[in-house]
Amino acid sequence: MKKILVLGLVLISSISLAQSDVKMKSDYSSDNPEIRDILEFQGIEYLKMRFAMNTIC
Repeated sequence: MKKILVLGLVLISSISLAQSDVKMKSDYSSDNPEIRDILEFQGIEYLKMRFAMNTIC
């Protein structure tokens, strides 16, 4: 019983320390207006996505 309790506490503490804050930023379409028009005409959606993560170290 004591081993199960210790194992549970270790798992809970490791999960809480492993969490991090992930941020996503997206820009819609291209910066070039000609390419943007072509993509829109063809029905193509283009997204620029950037991810940033703060880790606990």
